[in-house]
Amino acid sequence: MNRKNSILSITAILFFIAIVLLLSQTLLFTWSPFRLGYNRFSFRKYDVYSKQRTLDSIFEHLEDIFLQNELEHGLSYLKKPEIIICDVKRFKFYIPWLNCNSAAGVWPKTVYLGSRFTEKSKNPEILIKHELSHILLLQNYGELACARIWKHNEWLPEGLAVYVTDGYPRYLSKEEVLNEMGKFGIEYGSQSGDILSGKSTEEVPISIRYQIYYYFVSFLIERYGEDTFFAFLYAMFDKEEGHKDPFTYHFHISFEDALIDFYTFLSN
Repeated sequence: MNRKNSILSITAILFFIAIVLLLSQTLLFTWSPFRLGYNRFSFRKYDVYSKQRTLDSIFEHLEDIFLQNELEHGLSYLKKPEIIICDVKRFKFYIPWLNCNSAAGVWPKTVYLGSRFTEKSKNPEILIKHELSHILLLQNYGELACARIWKHNEWLPEGLAVYVTDGYPRYLSKEEVLNEMGKFGIEYGSQSGDILSGKSTEEVPISIRYQIYYYFVSFLIERYGEDTFFAFLYAMFDKEEGHKDPFTYHFHISFEDALIDFYTFLSN
């Protein structure tokens, strides 16, 4: 009996250790009730976790970014987001599908900043604002709706996130974007089904993709107005909206024809 109890105790201990490791060393870290090895810095609208005992001063002045995002998106943060500053190794564990050299990422409602994010971005506050745009959508529409949009219409959330940061990071002129599109064979005609002309997201570098997305969102807002654009945005994320083709319903033009007009917009 004692031996049986010992085996059960050891099994329970090993199980507990495995759970702790899973919650602290993998993508499940987001749902972990504890942040082992991290120091918490709490602010009115957000919490920052870092292995350092002190924070860079930029993290103490992010309140305005939250207010700007809420005003620009027409949405409110439903709870305090977490911002976790981690080293490259941990970043790879927490968001394994992203390049470990990435400066930042979101999964699913937490902003992860690689420890080198200040080196990779001349404007770290802009980088944080970009990721917080994603958090705002995730909090309001949920992970499933956002995963669906990111999979089939990546241009919408990413283009919006770059739009609210005025084209950063890596701002390119319209002429430069056209040149880059030419290099990758991205062109628009009556049969264009998507914004990358059939190219996969792996074929077009993120720095180019996001600039194309940014200009497309800019084009839609300039041509049709912010109210129409955001009505479309909300419809895309809300499955209950009921429109089979929200793009045509809100902009009164097909997506294919809009891409042709977009090319003209870039050319001008």
